[in-house]
Amino acid sequence: MDRAAVVITVALLGLVALGVTGPPRLALALAFVTFVPGWALLGHSGLGHGVARIALAVAASLTICTAAALAMAWLDSWQPFAVLYGLGFAGLAVLRWRSARGPRRLPTVVRPEEIPLVSPAPDAQPAPDVPPAAEVLPAPEIEPRPVEQRRFTVSPNSLRLTHVAVRVVSLPRPPFGPSELTDFFAAVHDRHPFADFHRESDDGATMETRGAQRLQIRRDGVEYAEASPIDFEHARHNAVELLREVQSRLGVHMLANPSCQLRATLGSNADGGFPSSVLARAAGIDLGHTSLLSDTGPVQMGVRFTGQSDDPRHTWHAVLEPEGRAGQVSIEVTTDFWLAAEGPDAVGAYMRRSHRFLTDHVIRFVEALVESTTDEP
Repeated sequence: MDRAAVVITVALLGLVALGVTGPPRLALALAFVTFVPGWALLGHSGLGHGVARIALAVAASLTICTAAALAMAWLDSWQPFAVLYGLGFAGLAVLRWRSARGPRRLPTVVRPEEIPLVSPAPDAQPAPDVPPAAEVLPAPEIEPRPVEQRRFTVSPNSLRLTHVAVRVVSLPRPPFGPSELTDFFAAVHDRHPFADFHRESDDGATMETRGAQRLQIRRDGVEYAEASPIDFEHARHNAVELLREVQSRLGVHMLANPSCQLRATLGSNADGGFPSSVLARAAGIDLGHTSLLSDTGPVQMGVRFTGQSDDPRHTWHAVLEPEGRAGQVSIEVTTDFWLAAEGPDAVGAYMRRSHRFLTDHVIRFVEALVESTTDEP
């Protein structure tokens, strides 16, 4: 760049001195104004490197030439040739001076291993007042130990079912009679002691057992839900039995499109809580970016998966979310079967299939996710 600046300056000064005009002189003048003064000033400074330094030189050149033009205008003394000669010769002097100094060299550092070792003669003895040098023994080689990583594991045994629900659709039937639903409530009370009964005009009723069991009967469908069940088979048995009672006592002959919903809590082992980065890894999110969402505390995130399966054809949804601060994960699985069921027993079979999907596939997915996260260095 120094050579280019010198060539531009010498060529322009020569053309001006000879009185030559035309495009070559105009091109050289433009190159000089936009580059030479700034490069002479900042070309060898510590500001920027490469293209950045050239850009700074261009900005400085334009600033210097503009300031010179404004100064001539304010002083009412327009002398462009004088400014050209002044900037040109000053730039050449600076560039010449820097060229004479040569490139700046850093001091040479001699590494210890590059210092030649001189072995003393066999008969040479150290001076009496100089103690012999102590023998330097090589440092013992220490074999590095593998870093033990803390592993987190989950097990289906730590799965606690918290909610079981099933919903079936039926053909809309005529409005319920005045005592039809109350007679049904009394008939099932011995085996299913519902404590509350809420009649909703002629469209249906809701029966509950202190919030643990809930049965909703409508003209176009039935929904049964059980919270905190003892086990899945117990909740499935209650649902199948109630659907059988609805079918026989209320004249609902067709149960179609069963939909099952299961909620569970999955804990980790005693070695530690569920890693907070697992769900973020599944969602492809960097935990460092969650600070953009809130400045009051940690941000929890969940993931949702949706898919389709055949035999029989149905859709499924799985949602994983953090559960409190005890290292647990809340799992919700919903399966929608788009078919006409043969009866309550068939609905119970679809409920069992949904539970198997939770315990076989979703749990294994979480285990694989935790395994892949803890295996990272």
